[in-house]
Amino acid sequence: MRLVRGHLVFTATDKSSLAWLTETISTIRPWEDVELAVVPVQELPRLSRVHIGIPGRRLQSNQDSVDQSRD
Repeated sequence: MRLVRGHLVFTATDKSSLAWLTETISTIRPWEDVELAVVPVQELPRLSRVHIGIPGRRLQSNQDSVDQSRD
């Protein structure tokens, strides 16, 4: 398991592992009204990064807690 562009990515080692993951993930509800799905990593949406400047304010950065890896 690894984090890619804000998504958890699992690698299935064979077709039976993929079938189990696909079947199991649909039963997991981490929050109300949230559905998890199995999709190919190539279909993960690209996330946009936004920088906002507010005159007269200094904002703290959470840069250290953000995974910036690109897979």
